[in-house]
Amino acid sequence: ERRVTSAEDWIIKRGQIKDSLLSVFGHFPAEKCPLEPAIIDEKKIGNIIFRTIEYNVEKNDRIRAYLTFPADLKPNEKIPLVLALHGTNGGQGGESCFKLEGYPDMESASILPSKGFAVLAPDGITSGAHVYPGEKQLDTYPFYQKHPDWSIMGKLIYDAMRAIDYIETLDMVDTGHIGALGHSL
Repeated sequence: ERRVTSAEDWIIKRGQIKDSLLSVFGHFPAEKCPLEPAIIDEKKIGNIIFRTIEYNVEKNDRIRAYLTFPADLKPNEKIPLVLALHGTNGGQGGESCFKLEGYPDMESASILPSKGFAVLAPDGITSGAHVYPGEKQLDTYPFYQKHPDWSIMGKLIYDAMRAIDYIETLDMVDTGHIGALGHSL
């Protein structure tokens, strides 16, 4: 295989990598649906705002996510945001990124706002509130019935991309400083 030695070579190689990944993950939907975000709940605990939100990721597929940020955020202030992706944690979903009891390695979503960051932790497919109606957590069968040519990993990646779409709508976020953390996928 030829080495990448120029910008033109990289464009070709990048396309080959993308095609290889999509052959494993499956192709994403051709069109994005409107996000239509909504705030479900908001509370202040100490100096942190905990907000429960929902937004669309696909037509007829709404995701719940948990947003935290410093309560003393000034008007028009921009802060970095970390997208916190949970692992296969028994179906608990994004909310597990905030639990301190029994999960000492997953408390980052509760700590980062005190350091000046916002954190968004969405529920992954089949976890938290993102479970198919009438099905058990972590049951992927209904997904594969709906999307036979797509993979759960591809869906998780697409949902993370839609989380970034949502993040970019938030006035508080410095969109040049978005990071991610996760584990156990």
